Amino acid sequence: MVCRDARTGRRHITSEGNENSRIVQQGGCRHARSRGGVRGLCRGVRAYRGGGRRILAKAARLFGYAEDASYYNTLAQKIKEAINTSFLNKETGIYAEGTQTELAMPLYWGIVPEEDKKKVAARLHELVEKDDYHLDVGLLGSKALLSALSDNGYAETAYKVASQDTYPSWGYWIKQGATTLHENWRTDVVIDNSYNHIMFGEIGAWLYKGLGGIQIDEKHPGFKHILLKPFFPADMNELTIRYNTPYGWLNINWVRQTNDCIRYTIDIPAGTSATFVPFTMPEPQKSITLQAGKHSLELDFIHQLINQR
Repeated sequence: MVCRDARTGRRHITSEGNENSRIVQQGGCRHARSRGGVRGLCRGVRAYRGGGRRILAKAARLFGYAEDASYYNTLAQKIKEAINTSFLNKETGIYAEGTQTELAMPLYWGIVPEEDKKKVAARLHELVEKDDYHLDVGLLGSKALLSALSDNGYAETAYKVASQDTYPSWGYWIKQGATTLHENWRTDVVIDNSYNHIMFGEIGAWLYKGLGGIQIDEKHPGFKHILLKPFFPADMNELTIRYNTPYGWLNINWVRQTNDCIRYTIDIPAGTSATFVPFTMPEPQKSITLQAGKHSLELDFIHQLINQR
């Protein structure tokens, strides 16, 4: 949409309505397939609308379309305000009926007011914990659930969901012999079950950005500068991850030592730099700026830096 002339996209978006009553109207996309059936559809579609407008605003700004950036940013703010006015209970921290999708998507798409994030994230964590760390989402919610948890202080909860292997979960598919992403959490259905359903593929992205901690820096797009926010699960002793950036391979390995310290090694491609901040690092601990090349960090049992080479 944001290219030589973004007005075509603007006309389409304008036709959806700028008034709150139309901004929060029901969308036309089904929310397949949560355990409980079609749940959280309307709120999910609305959150996507808000998130999509924010992305358009950022893209327009990067391409130098100041007018379009302002337009989409204003529309995104209106959608955000409309969703929060219509669905957020600020006292309880619950959106609408409080399903996993209805809590995860506002967190993921930046809809939740800053002062309410901790409360909404806590409600989502409690719900997932109540569900024995199983997901109860469809397409729309599966995009948001893991990052909504890990980006808001509940990385361990996200990891337990991601590594689950009983129904319903990504791991359950593997145990049933699947080698691709299915359309349905059940594997014994005859219809509505494509065997190449990338729309459930957020698990792959989360392994890189949530578990591996490789995140983009929007101030320096295209991996010119990389944010490293790794998470070290208590039951994992080693992780190796590689990502092919536009500047070359980013190589990461960490190993849990016998004294429970973490040795974290990274090879940053030439022409780039990185900022290292583990998820669990206490606030007073300063982030570490790393230039291109090989680095080795040693973190103690609470993941504070104790040695750097």
